[in-house]
Amino acid sequence: MFLNPPDRPEPMSKILSTVIMWLAWLFMILLAVLSGHYLTIHISRLNNFSRPFDVLATGMFLLPILICGVLRFWLSRIRNPWLALLPFLFGLYFAWQAGMYGIYILQDFCILYQILSGILLAIYLPLFIRFPATPPPLPTTGNSASPEHLSP
Repeated sequence: MFLNPPDRPEPMSKILSTVIMWLAWLFMILLAVLSGHYLTIHISRLNNFSRPFDVLATGMFLLPILICGVLRFWLSRIRNPWLALLPFLFGLYFAWQAGMYGIYILQDFCILYQILSGILLAIYLPLFIRFPATPPPLPTTGNSASPEHLSP
């Protein structure tokens, strides 16, 4: 009756969402490179590492890693290509934002945050994003979840 089963997306939706992902990723890469070049021209304290890497700097370093890691894990579990745009775009934003921490807030460690931003943007490369055909398996807890006990 249906050309494609409802649980499998149409090939055109995969193609369109992948094109949107590539365009968004290229735009964010261009934005990160241009902002790193033009916004850091006249900053005197840039990359001098004069102050210690304290709790604030550590927290602002680990927060984008945590957020982008959770969003990337969620992205790997989504089968619908249109729904996958949500964690993809949020993850791209937080990856770009990590570079902005170094430009605006912690200028002493700007290069460190720009490297972090580059690594986080690399994990969102659309080449690495696959839409699974079947849902990932659920974890089992003991014998009560085995199929033998569920059949009459």
